[in-house]
Amino acid sequence: MGSAVVKKVSDPIGAGDAFRAGFLAGYFKGKDLKTCGQMGSVSAVYTVEQYGTTTHRFTKKEFCDRYKKSFRKEIKL
Repeated sequence: MGSAVVKKVSDPIGAGDAFRAGFLAGYFKGKDLKTCGQMGSVSAVYTVEQYGTTTHRFTKKEFCDRYKKSFRKEIKL
């Protein structure tokens, strides 16, 4: 499966919660478990790259672009 590409590691606090949120977003959209895990990974890297637990933001397009860059496949949300 691998993990999403991290630009820089700043602070790991909140990464688990962000992973869970991304995973569950995929799960509730009916994605397969591998895709859910990958979505969790993408969500978590946004948190790891910023200091603090709620300082990150991303758009749906940014998320999809990051997913494609990390896993070399398109995702529709």
